[in-house]
Amino acid sequence: MARPDLSRSPASIASIETALERSGRALGDMTLLDLYSCFAIPVFNVTDHFGLAIDDPRGLTLTGGLPFFGGAGNNYSAHAIAEAVQRLRERRGSYALVGANGGFMSKYSAGIYSTEPADWSGADRWIAVPSPAEAVRKAKTLPARLTVETYTVLESRSGPVAIVLGRNEEGERVAANADLAHAPTRALLETGEPFGARLALSAAADGRSMARHDADNG
Repeated sequence: MARPDLSRSPASIASIETALERSGRALGDMTLLDLYSCFAIPVFNVTDHFGLAIDDPRGLTLTGGLPFFGGAGNNYSAHAIAEAVQRLRERRGSYALVGANGGFMSKYSAGIYSTEPADWSGADRWIAVPSPAEAVRKAKTLPARLTVETYTVLESRSGPVAIVLGRNEEGERVAANADLAHAPTRALLETGEPFGARLALSAAADGRSMARHDADNG
């Protein structure tokens, strides 16, 4: 909620860059790559930053990715590491990068693997990455309107639920459920281009913040 850009995770980039720095290697030195891929956005966050093409000849996964390979809960990347180790034994002297995402791009780990031993004698074991100074404040009260930054629609057996994140007039971030029973609101989200739209907010009887689209008011 505090990220200036909801589509980016600076911490994950810092994790990969630090791992590469500690290994003394660059991303171009990696023969093998595995980027966690339960959702597309953590992968795009990395590929966009490093300029990796989606058709990079190395591929972006060693297993097929979590949606296709599977893996016990929170354990996919252990399989990616095992696959990296197996392939590195067949390509001695080469390097592999395995990145693992957790939460809402809120936890990230990166490891560089090789058959060549690493020298950890002069390396500290951890570093602190400072929080961005430009962190966005969260609105403490329900505003009249929000401007949509991003959204998602969750499908379930009981019906779809839409979550919208946006900004109020003061630039504070607001979270709400979109009222999918309201035809103009549902139509707006189903187009896939609601970004920048202004939604009216109200409090539901159960305490949730509800958002509706009024086409006549943007």
